Amino acid sequence: MESPNILTQDKKYEGFTLIEILIAVGILAIILSFGLILSMDFYKTYAFNYEKDLIVGLLQKARSQSMANIYESNYGITFNSIDHQYILIKGLSVDQVFEANKSIDITWPEDVVFNQLEGKCQTCDSSDIEIILSGLGKTGTITINNEGRINY
Repeated sequence: MESPNILTQDKKYEGFTLIEILIAVGILAIILSFGLILSMDFYKTYAFNYEKDLIVGLLQKARSQSMANIYESNYGITFNSIDHQYILIKGLSVDQVFEANKSIDITWPEDVVFNQLEGKCQTCDSSDIEIILSGLGKTGTITINNEGRINY
Protein backbone atom coordinates (compact mmCIF):
# COMPACT_ATOMS: atom_id res chain seq x y z
CA MET A 1 0.00 0.00 0.00
CA GLU A 2 1.33 3.30 -1.02
CA SER A 3 1.20 6.19 1.48
CA PRO A 4 0.02 9.53 0.15
CA ASN A 5 2.71 12.15 -0.18
CA ILE A 6 1.81 14.71 2.45
CA LEU A 7 4.53 17.16 1.38
CA THR A 8 3.23 17.35 -2.17
CA GLN A 9 -0.31 18.11 -1.07
CA ASP A 10 0.70 20.84 1.40
CA LYS A 11 2.89 22.69 -1.11
CA LYS A 12 -0.16 23.33 -3.17
CA TYR A 13 -1.60 25.58 -0.39
CA GLU A 14 1.51 27.44 0.78
CA GLY A 15 1.89 31.28 0.53
CA PHE A 16 -0.42 33.98 -0.70
CA THR A 17 -1.86 34.40 -4.15
CA LEU A 18 -1.12 37.45 -6.22
CA ILE A 19 -4.71 38.65 -5.86
CA GLU A 20 -4.54 38.45 -2.04
CA ILE A 21 -1.33 40.48 -2.01
CA LEU A 22 -2.75 43.12 -4.36
CA ILE A 23 -5.90 43.48 -2.25
CA ALA A 24 -3.84 43.86 0.95
CA VAL A 25 -1.58 46.48 -0.68
CA GLY A 26 -4.64 48.35 -2.01
CA ILE A 27 -6.30 48.46 1.42
CA LEU A 28 -3.03 49.64 2.99
CA ALA A 29 -2.69 52.41 0.36
CA ILE A 30 -6.23 53.65 1.07
CA ILE A 31 -5.62 53.73 4.83
CA LEU A 32 -2.29 55.58 4.38
CA SER A 33 -3.84 58.17 2.05
CA PHE A 34 -6.55 58.97 4.63
CA GLY A 35 -3.86 59.30 7.30
CA LEU A 36 -1.85 61.67 5.10
CA ILE A 37 -4.88 63.86 4.42
CA LEU A 38 -5.76 64.04 8.11
CA SER A 39 -2.19 64.80 9.16
CA MET A 40 -1.90 67.65 6.63
CA ASP A 41 -5.12 69.21 7.96
CA PHE A 42 -3.79 68.85 11.51
CA TYR A 43 -0.53 70.57 10.51
CA LYS A 44 -2.34 73.48 8.84
CA THR A 45 -4.55 74.00 11.90
CA TYR A 46 -1.54 73.83 14.21
CA ALA A 47 0.51 76.30 12.14
CA PHE A 48 -2.38 78.78 11.89
CA ASN A 49 -3.20 78.61 15.61
CA TYR A 50 0.50 78.96 16.48
CA GLU A 51 0.76 82.16 14.43
CA LYS A 52 -2.39 83.60 16.00
CA ASP A 53 -1.16 82.72 19.50
CA LEU A 54 2.23 84.30 18.73
CA ILE A 55 0.62 87.62 17.77
CA VAL A 56 -1.67 87.60 20.83
CA GLY A 57 1.28 86.75 23.08
CA LEU A 58 3.36 89.60 21.66
CA LEU A 59 0.48 92.05 22.08
CA GLN A 60 -0.01 90.93 25.68
CA LYS A 61 3.72 91.24 26.34
CA ALA A 62 3.82 94.78 24.93
CA ARG A 63 0.77 95.79 26.95
CA SER A 64 2.07 94.30 30.20
CA GLN A 65 5.50 95.92 29.77
CA SER A 66 3.83 99.27 29.14
CA MET A 67 1.63 98.87 32.22
CA ALA A 68 4.66 97.89 34.31
CA ASN A 69 6.43 101.00 32.98
CA ILE A 70 9.59 99.03 32.21
CA TYR A 71 12.37 101.46 31.23
CA GLU A 72 9.73 104.19 31.56
CA SER A 73 8.63 103.64 28.00
CA ASN A 74 5.62 102.78 25.85
CA TYR A 75 5.70 99.37 24.18
CA GLY A 76 4.02 98.26 21.00
CA ILE A 77 4.02 95.84 18.09
CA THR A 78 4.34 96.46 14.38
CA PHE A 79 4.47 94.14 11.40
CA ASN A 80 7.12 94.41 8.70
CA SER A 81 5.37 93.00 5.63
CA ILE A 82 8.51 93.09 3.48
CA ASP A 83 10.62 90.87 5.75
CA HIS A 84 7.54 89.17 7.25
CA GLN A 85 8.52 89.97 10.85
CA TYR A 86 6.80 91.10 14.04
CA ILE A 87 8.72 93.88 15.75
CA LEU A 88 8.38 94.63 19.46
CA ILE A 89 8.85 98.38 19.86
CA LYS A 90 10.19 100.05 23.01
CA GLY A 91 9.58 103.79 22.79
CA LEU A 92 10.91 104.72 19.38
CA SER A 93 13.39 101.86 19.06
CA VAL A 94 13.26 98.18 18.15
CA ASP A 95 13.31 95.88 21.18
CA GLN A 96 12.91 92.39 19.65
CA VAL A 97 12.17 90.87 16.23
CA PHE A 98 10.15 87.66 15.64
CA GLU A 99 9.81 85.81 12.34
CA ALA A 100 6.31 85.32 10.93
CA ASN A 101 4.98 82.31 9.02
CA LYS A 102 5.23 83.14 5.32
CA SER A 103 2.31 80.84 4.48
CA ILE A 104 -0.12 83.12 6.31
CA ASP A 105 -1.19 86.50 4.92
CA ILE A 106 -1.43 89.17 7.59
CA THR A 107 -3.34 92.43 7.27
CA TRP A 108 -1.86 94.75 9.90
CA PRO A 109 -3.36 98.24 9.47
CA GLU A 110 -1.09 100.22 11.82
CA ASP A 111 1.31 99.98 14.74
CA VAL A 112 -0.24 98.98 18.05
CA VAL A 113 1.27 101.03 20.89
CA PHE A 114 0.14 100.88 24.53
CA ASN A 115 0.34 103.78 27.01
CA GLN A 116 2.59 103.62 30.03
CA LEU A 117 0.95 102.59 33.31
CA GLU A 118 -2.57 102.46 31.78
CA GLY A 119 -2.17 99.83 29.08
CA LYS A 120 -4.63 101.67 26.83
CA CYS A 121 -4.10 101.48 23.11
CA GLN A 122 -2.47 104.77 22.17
CA THR A 123 -2.88 104.29 18.41
CA CYS A 124 -6.49 103.03 18.46
CA ASP A 125 -8.16 106.46 18.90
CA SER A 126 -11.90 105.83 18.87
CA SER A 127 -11.94 102.82 16.53
CA ASP A 128 -10.63 99.31 17.07
CA ILE A 129 -7.59 97.93 15.28
CA GLU A 130 -8.25 94.64 13.48
CA ILE A 131 -5.41 92.30 12.56
CA ILE A 132 -6.60 89.74 10.01
CA LEU A 133 -4.84 86.44 9.39
CA SER A 134 -5.68 84.29 6.38
CA GLY A 135 -4.02 81.30 4.85
CA LEU A 136 -3.76 77.53 5.06
CA GLY A 137 -7.52 77.39 4.51
CA LYS A 138 -8.30 79.39 7.65
CA THR A 139 -9.13 82.99 8.60
CA GLY A 140 -8.90 84.70 11.97
CA THR A 141 -9.23 88.18 13.44
CA ILE A 142 -7.52 89.79 16.41
CA THR A 143 -9.09 93.04 17.64
CA ILE A 144 -7.56 95.65 19.97
CA ASN A 145 -9.90 98.32 21.35
CA ASN A 146 -8.94 101.76 22.70
CA GLU A 147 -8.92 100.41 26.29
CA GLY A 148 -6.18 97.94 25.29
CA ARG A 149 -8.39 94.83 25.36
CA ILE A 150 -7.19 92.12 22.99
CA ASN A 151 -9.96 89.95 21.53
CA TYR A 152 -9.17 86.88 19.48
